[in-house]
Amino acid sequence: MNKIYDAIKEYYASHEMAKSLISQAEVEKYLRRLSWAGAKEKRLSDFWECLRIVLDYAADHKFPAVEMMTSIDYQFVLWCEHLKSGKEKIRKSFVKTFVDELKAFYRDYFDISEDELYHFGVLGMKW
Repeated sequence: MNKIYDAIKEYYASHEMAKSLISQAEVEKYLRRLSWAGAKEKRLSDFWECLRIVLDYAADHKFPAVEMMTSIDYQFVLWCEHLKSGKEKIRKSFVKTFVDELKAFYRDYFDISEDELYHFGVLGMKW
């Protein structure tokens, strides 16, 4: 489990822009809550991978806040990850994990309801 916290620490040390988007402390606080609720390491690493992808995209495109990303941005994030994977088809399981993990985090981080998630573009989707 410490591997994920080490990965987060390393990421934030080398990605200055990410610090202004969502703080390392907030990410770690959320992970601790998941751990205390019984989440397995796979769930924690899935969450971190999804959030890291969003932070990379938001930083690369100079977004001042992740709340400013549109549905097009989230779709582009997913498409770019698909292209990086080298697979022929985009994996529905990855899209579902991406959406579910970010929805859960955003509901917690921004203290919003499921209905208010429509502001987050593709994350307003229901599975």
